Amino acid sequence: KYPNIHAQITRMTSRDAEKRLLSGTLDFFVGHALQSHKVDYQPAARLPLVLVIPKTSKLFVPGQLYSKYEDLDLTKLSGESFIGTPQEDNYQRLVNSYYNDVGITPEYSIEVPDLHLASDLALEHVGAIVTPEPFAGEHRLTDEQKAGINIVKIPTDVLTANFGISYIKNKQTSEPVTDLLEIITDYVDEYTPKR
Repeated sequence: KYPNIHAQITRMTSRDAEKRLLSGTLDFFVGHALQSHKVDYQPAARLPLVLVIPKTSKLFVPGQLYSKYEDLDLTKLSGESFIGTPQEDNYQRLVNSYYNDVGITPEYSIEVPDLHLASDLALEHVGAIVTPEPFAGEHRLTDEQKAGINIVKIPTDVLTANFGISYIKNKQTSEPVTDLLEIITDYVDEYTPKR
């Protein structure tokens, strides 16, 4: 449908995506809104988030997969092992702000390049993380993983992750952006838990 557009899917931080969009070496970025006023952004979805607590935490409750958000004193997570993504990443900044708001001072023991890997490590009991709910869905978990973590659904009025498509607006990108936005929105609606 678009003979002048070549699609390639890569993972990168939002800061790298912003630089590449502004330099013209990237046409679209699917992720969190970028900082530059020169970049257009179309929202696609609001993802509910969860806090994954490993069995090494003071807040871990053996024998239960889910813990209630309102029952926890989250400040007790201060100083515990957390997994993060690069600090300049917009998602990580959002999460850091949340930690600050609820009184958590995380000890980042591991920083990895992307949220998928960070979430997978948390599911293996390596550290705590705030991640999109689909990344820690019960259907993805083995019995061993379930036994070693608690999942806390963060209320959507407290924190969600918004993501969409960022691009430099021009005649060549307007129709493909509309089509891509529709595809992504349909996909996300199908796989995002409704709360």
